Amino acid sequence: MKKIGRKQKGKKVRLCFINVVVLFFSLLSLCLIGFAQEGEKEIQDPFTYLIEHGSRMIRENEIDKLFHLIDRLPQEKKYDFRIRVIENFTNLKAYLVIKKKEYGKRWQSDYKPMVYSRNKSATPILIDLLKDSDPYIRAFTARALGYLGDERALEVLKQLAETDPNSKVKSRAKWAYEYLSGKKFSKEPIED
Repeated sequence: MKKIGRKQKGKKVRLCFINVVVLFFSLLSLCLIGFAQEGEKEIQDPFTYLIEHGSRMIRENEIDKLFHLIDRLPQEKKYDFRIRVIENFTNLKAYLVIKKKEYGKRWQSDYKPMVYSRNKSATPILIDLLKDSDPYIRAFTARALGYLGDERALEVLKQLAETDPNSKVKSRAKWAYEYLSGKKFSKEPIED
């Protein structure tokens, strides 16, 4: 039998180690791809998923996933007011996080027509968006709730006007509360 020198043994050990590492990372990437595909399979109905989870996804900055799910919707579902609200606030969040002007332009072009529609179907989504960590999202959400005119938002707007740490958010929430209720803002309990 041939004796293998130290240098050759070292080379074989290194090659073996490199092969094991490559194999490990190949298997790991296959597992991750499998998990990603599984996660994608779980969302059979992107419309319902967006209605139920869209505001949370905006708060958690899942911008790419939101745009992907909206793109998967049939055209008629994209016109649902709740989806339009989610898309609009996703554009605002994308503008604030990614800093691309195109998202800001999309948001601006859709925001006013959306808030002047008086469509109250998205009120629960907007109320949930008031929990966002970004003060711009909270401020524009409060304003939207005021214009949409749904009195279900009164209590949360009052609470926001009293307790939000950002003065702009407090101001917008106070305005929205007064606009909705037709009363001057006070720290007294809301009468039914």
